[in-house]
Amino acid sequence: MWSLAKGANDADGRIIATVTFVTFTGMVNFYRPFADHLSVICKPLYDLLKKNQKFIWSGEQRVAFEKVKATILDDVFLVFPDQQKGFTIHFDASEYGTGACRQQHDSDGNLRPIEFFSYKWNKAEYNYSTPDKKFYGLVLALRHWYKWLFGAEQNIVVYTDHKSLRDFSKTQLLKPRHARWSSVLEDYRGRLTIRWISGKKNVIADALSRDPRFVLTVRKLEERRSTQVLPNTL
Repeated sequence: MWSLAKGANDADGRIIATVTFVTFTGMVNFYRPFADHLSVICKPLYDLLKKNQKFIWSGEQRVAFEKVKATILDDVFLVFPDQQKGFTIHFDASEYGTGACRQQHDSDGNLRPIEFFSYKWNKAEYNYSTPDKKFYGLVLALRHWYKWLFGAEQNIVVYTDHKSLRDFSKTQLLKPRHARWSSVLEDYRGRLTIRWISGKKNVIADALSRDPRFVLTVRKLEERRSTQVLPNTL
């Protein structure tokens, strides 16, 4: 996960590794209350975050990392969807892709994960403006979970850290693709609510949208920046 990306130099690799690692541990902290001994399992990982600690990825960290992944993806940790309950979706979109987590509240009122979703932008989608990426990220999540969400008996609440998504049609010059995306939202008219949360609280979706496999080399980034599409607003 934190190996050096092809085409990047050692400095690039260290920066990518450190940032990705911090994102991952933030996601783990969010789910720590739901897994026994997760703090103990994560100790070799947390030690790397200490002040003045060198980032050295050894066998001990690798074992801890694999155990954490197995714990989070365990059938006991993930809950089975209940169509009589409402669904909650946290999603985010980054420069490289989008990610989302479908959740429901357990008997104690805690949000528990049902399924994770992530998607890497293709060449055309990479050039979308930030508002478009956010909008399309939501559409992709709704499409991915359509068979579960469309038949749900209760309302669906979507959390995002992008405020303008709630008033997209009022702030953006609409294009044909926006009409296609809006048709997906129409299937949930009256049952879907979009709520804003701060970025620091949207840790799960943020981590999924920044999957290190999505990261481009410096050369590819420079090539694509020259064709970046800007928002159609003044």
